[in-house]
Amino acid sequence: MRARRFVPGGGFVLLVASWGGLAVFLAWGMEQPDLDRAWWILTRADRGVAELSEEDAAALARCIERHPALALDRLGGKRRKHLARTAGGWSAAPVSYFLALRGPEAGLPVTLEARGARAWPLAVEVEVGGAACRLEFAEAGTRSCVVPLPPLPEARPVLGRLVVRGDFAEAGGGKPAGLRFVEPREGAAR
Repeated sequence: MRARRFVPGGGFVLLVASWGGLAVFLAWGMEQPDLDRAWWILTRADRGVAELSEEDAAALARCIERHPALALDRLGGKRRKHLARTAGGWSAAPVSYFLALRGPEAGLPVTLEARGARAWPLAVEVEVGGAACRLEFAEAGTRSCVVPLPPLPEARPVLGRLVVRGDFAEAGGGKPAGLRFVEPREGAAR
């Protein structure tokens, strides 16, 4: 008796390929679209539930790049603003995200005020689009740096991140402690 090799027929191959295609299609369809995820992220940030994860930040950055009106609406005329709920603009989170409006000039100037650190000095990394600058606070006060970014043809919103090396206590007198953005004054040099 001769051993016979069984080779799957064309119908079987088509059946397996269609089931594989269906599985890929269902996996793709169950993925949450970036705009839905951005809405969910922004709603959580409004409620002050939690800071963003790195995956949430990446999805939100993609949405802001494609739909700048999302960030422009939240900025409300400001040039820099914390994404999460703050106490009068002050954030004491060790890692926090912010929205910024980049102009056509090279670099993104950032000015932060710090108060109420448990111990000085306090270091803050400002990261935007893969570039970063570092602020060192020897005491409460205001410091500035410029994140080295290439110029843009027009003003665009971006998502940035603050990483604090240190932590905050109560500032005294019932004042909130942490970091806040300082807006440049009208007519003042940036």
